[in-house]
Amino acid sequence: MIRKITVRVACIILIISLPLFVQGQTEKSTSSCNHQRAIDLIQLQVLKAKYIDDVPARIKILTQAADLLWVSDQVSSRAIYDNAYALAVEYHHTPRAKSYEDKETGAIVLLADQRDVVIKSIAQHDHTWANSLREVWKKEESKEKEKLSPQLPNAKPTNPEVGTISFAITLIPTNKGYAIDLARTTLNYPPSRGFPTFLFKLAEYDSIAADNLWIEAISRYSPNYLEGLFYLSLYPFALDRIPYLPLSYAAFELPKSFKVNPKLQEIFLQTIFSQAEKLINDPNQPQDAVRGSSSQASLYAFLRSLNPTIAKYQKTYAERAAALTFQLEQKLTPASHTEIRQKEQSIANKSYEELVEEFENGGNIAVRDLALLYAIFKAPASEDIVRLQNLAEKISDLTVQGQVLDWLVFNDIQKKAKAGRTNEALALLNKIHRLDLKAQAMLSTITNIGSQQNNPIEAKRVMIEILNEVVVLALRSEETNEKARALLGAAYLLIKLDLARALEVIEASIATINKIQTPNLTSQYISHLIKGPNNFSYHARYQMTGYDINSVFKELGGKDFDNALLLADYISHAHLRSTVILSLSSLCLGKKLEDKSLSTPLPSARENDKSKVKRNQN
Repeated sequence: MIRKITVRVACIILIISLPLFVQGQTEKSTSSCNHQRAIDLIQLQVLKAKYIDDVPARIKILTQAADLLWVSDQVSSRAIYDNAYALAVEYHHTPRAKSYEDKETGAIVLLADQRDVVIKSIAQHDHTWANSLREVWKKEESKEKEKLSPQLPNAKPTNPEVGTISFAITLIPTNKGYAIDLARTTLNYPPSRGFPTFLFKLAEYDSIAADNLWIEAISRYSPNYLEGLFYLSLYPFALDRIPYLPLSYAAFELPKSFKVNPKLQEIFLQTIFSQAEKLINDPNQPQDAVRGSSSQASLYAFLRSLNPTIAKYQKTYAERAAALTFQLEQKLTPASHTEIRQKEQSIANKSYEELVEEFENGGNIAVRDLALLYAIFKAPASEDIVRLQNLAEKISDLTVQGQVLDWLVFNDIQKKAKAGRTNEALALLNKIHRLDLKAQAMLSTITNIGSQQNNPIEAKRVMIEILNEVVVLALRSEETNEKARALLGAAYLLIKLDLARALEVIEASIATINKIQTPNLTSQYISHLIKGPNNFSYHARYQMTGYDINSVFKELGGKDFDNALLLADYISHAHLRSTVILSLSSLCLGKKLEDKSLSTPLPSARENDKSKVKRNQN
């Protein structure tokens, strides 16, 4: 068990930087949370948005406000959406950077097209309007491409519908039928990774519809677009990566309860085997339209990589798969043989055991580190965590070593906590060095304590103790997004356990947020990018427990709306303050007035009656 820290000591360490200290819940006052108050707050944020210089941040506020107003005031909502889209079009034609480097992870992040941001928000309410905007956008984009880069005779085919699949994904929760129709239009073009993403998302809502769309897709993909079939292998076999692509390719996110589908596996194997037989008997050696290599070589590499999966799930097809793989190999040209041999000799394409052997055989330090990294991330789920940690400790680059060990320990804690091995999970916490990962591991463990303890009073005591440990740990660190996320995560759970303490921790988080130049606190994921030698990279994402600032304030607002609004008004970053206030406003839409005296618009939180708070005398 982690060392005990009493609430008294933790409170001493906690330094409140804001000029207020919210009182406990000794007095019950009438809440100002009602429909009219929500409308006033939303309209106020729209007015304030025009003073925000960051255009994407301004558009985010406008779309969030329009979304909230749609049900109660559609006229105003449409006007705000029109304003947001006009702003997005103007921004598109303004010279600007197309990407930026995430300072936390080092990853290059592509900036979203703001027209797409607005259209996706509109699509939740009026898909006809959204689609008409998309059609105008596509026509304008086609004209721009004709002017800037005339079509070359040997250019590879591109998919003009790539944006369509992204748009369709956003429609699944609200208009599934239309989303499927949009996704179907992309089957006439070369494949993109968006289609399997769409299938996995659709399966969360309607697995039968997803299965049927997959069956339609496999019948329509042309043999010249073999990679389309490769992408379709993911769905029936529940794979998160195309078998023969390198580890550095981003993995797909599968629904939590997603399972393999034997029927679809058989359809897939029959289709891919048929394509293999055609290529074996075809002397013309067609080119893979996407990859440029021969289709025979691409299919050979794919089947060879898929064979272990076939043997695992479809043993009756394993022998035929192996035979076709052999026949394809015999048909390869000398150039294709050389290309494949070079890829197979590459560390990225070796198996876990081969990589461990590669490390043990020596070589230069960079090669050894690279072999260790690939080995660790290719290890089977059943591999002993101690062995993997021992391998990680042999990585010579200490920065990379620390990142990998954090990743391993974090995942081990998650598994142990879910399995009910709480004490073992807690014992590992001090082995994580990255603050927000450690905090998230603690919070995950706490969640499981609450569900596994038979004694609610003892469970609450232990949970508060661990949360205080998170707070103390965070307050000792530098003013970063990691620190703010850790404090917000602790506050999120404290709201349910000790509201007064939660208010203190939120105040501390705001003090940190106000010192951060570019706060990143609205995402529901922690990014963990591990970079190694020879351009090795592995990007892990973890879903957070209440770390995003909007979730924390909405949770608090459900308990104490007025103090939540008061605290939100002390966030110094205008765009972040507005998004938080809009999130709080969503709690009050549709609520009736509790007191007639509140029927007139209330002033901003900073002008509220200071009797609700007392100054911090320290």
